Amino acid sequence: MYFINESHRKNYEHLVNMVFRANTDPEYKVLSYILALPDIYARCINDPVFHDFPHAWKYEYTDTSYTSHDELGEFLVVDFEVNKDQNQQPIYSKNYKSLSSGYKKLLYLVDNLFNSSNNDFNLMDALGTWDDQSIKVYYQALSIRLENIKIDGLNVIIN
Repeated sequence: MYFINESHRKNYEHLVNMVFRANTDPEYKVLSYILALPDIYARCINDPVFHDFPHAWKYEYTDTSYTSHDELGEFLVVDFEVNKDQNQQPIYSKNYKSLSSGYKKLLYLVDNLFNSSNNDFNLMDALGTWDDQSIKVYYQALSIRLENIKIDGLNVIIN
């Protein structure tokens, strides 16, 4: 598996163990892979709702978590509401806005690979922005997402 450096590998291992279903679900695994990139990881890992909502850190939001009760006792329901501007568009967080355009495009990519999100991802624009290292990350992300799909004659090796 391709990692840009040792920190990326360690961050990935941490997230795969932390994020529910990342060991078995390629959508969560590819999300963990992209979020593990050191520049992204440093911006998202300390977000208060990250464990439950790994995309929330990209936005300014209001934590609307609350305590509830059932027959088993008291528990915390983690929730949030994304803050919006006057045009009802989400407001991006300072951590997200401080990323390079190439890393933002990797996050757009993972949104599409995670849940077929209809966002601003444009592959040709991304390929024109990414350096060699980011293109290797792109290939690895595709490989992770397609790991349960067998394609005869396709063998991708990233060095």
